[in-house]
Amino acid sequence: MAGETETTMEKPSPSLPLAGRVAIVTGGSRGIGRAITVHLQSLGAKVVINYASNSNQADLLVSELNSAANSSPPVAIAVRVDVSNPDQVKTLFDRAEEEFGCQAHILVNCAGVLNPKYPTVANTTVADWDMMLNEIISADHFNSSSYPIFLSFNSIPFHSNMAESIAAPAPQPQPITQSLLLPLQDRVAIVTGGSRGIGRAISLHLASLGAKIVINYSSNSSEADLVASLINTNNSSSAGNPRAITIKADVSDPAQVKSLFDAAKSAFNSQPHILVNSAGVLDPKYPTLFDTTLEEFDRTFSVNTRGAFLCFKEASNRLKRGGGGRIICLSSSIVGALRPGYGAYAGSKAAVEAMVKILAKELKGTGITANCVAPGPIATEMFFAGKTEEMVRRVVDECPLSRLGESKDVAPVVGFLASDAGEWVNGQVVRVNGGYV
Repeated sequence: MAGETETTMEKPSPSLPLAGRVAIVTGGSRGIGRAITVHLQSLGAKVVINYASNSNQADLLVSELNSAANSSPPVAIAVRVDVSNPDQVKTLFDRAEEEFGCQAHILVNCAGVLNPKYPTVANTTVADWDMMLNEIISADHFNSSSYPIFLSFNSIPFHSNMAESIAAPAPQPQPITQSLLLPLQDRVAIVTGGSRGIGRAISLHLASLGAKIVINYSSNSSEADLVASLINTNNSSSAGNPRAITIKADVSDPAQVKSLFDAAKSAFNSQPHILVNSAGVLDPKYPTLFDTTLEEFDRTFSVNTRGAFLCFKEASNRLKRGGGGRIICLSSSIVGALRPGYGAYAGSKAAVEAMVKILAKELKGTGITANCVAPGPIATEMFFAGKTEEMVRRVVDECPLSRLGESKDVAPVVGFLASDAGEWVNGQVVRVNGGYV
């Protein structure tokens, strides 16, 4: 912020991505907030645990985290603050800076209340209404005013009379093991459109997490072969035991989609675990709907929508069941932005988002999750095709982060959804767009 000294930060390692960063977690001693506090500290963050009343729970968590870290100075402190009071919120940030010698980097606003009587609107008292609004809305306002980067959790902490599990000792931060560094170890992932653009970044990222990759392409074998070579070289794969293979297939053809899954199973002697459907097309002329040709409309829906449907259909019947099965489809934030010139494209992706939400429910009992990742403007060949410098500049100006996204901004989100850690995210559309929409 203007007028403030820039803070330095030790470079985080892949195993401790939050090393040297300071995180404030309001409502951080109980329920969801408690789990977030423990997790952030396991990733290397120093944590400020805010609580409203029960110092015992906060102090116990601080003690457990500091004992597990076995370091001096401490990695965790507790601060009692009413988040609906602006002066106390300022004190919370002041304490964080005083204790750890730098401005906070992360705010997770998890403090919240819920009336356990669950009254109707007509039976809600003014006092209860005011209490909830002060706690939740005022807290968001004061916290975001105090520091510009924050996460707000609408999910509220467990009520105090719920199961005794909320008071259980905090789980010890896990040691960095092979399973943590390679959460997709030996799982088989099919990535359609996996040789170029965002799909290429996803293929490389999933491989870095331990997955065996089936790189699907539709025409350019040299690009696909290059990605496979990079993966196999980095993983010291033998000629007879590769970590990545390439398969040519048109995702709009059901027979070729079936062959894609057959090849994955044959190559790795395993049912595939993960499908990432990244194949897609966009008309670079950006016509209005009334200027869109029937041929271009059909092509857009054939690849983007029919292709997604066929991949969903095959994956639902072929992915490993009982845990670890993941269907992840690339949509687009254009579905939310609704820009002129993208009528057919936005329509094709909106249909995909609707199918994924329904598919997630239809897969009940299989252990397979289904989600969409919807990137915003990403600096790929597809994005730049047909755009002038002025058009690109306008897109950049519309983004709060004042830049185009990169494929590397999207791939880790897909990696998270593909992992066991992403299991509880299901039937969702995750927009990855820097605030563009």
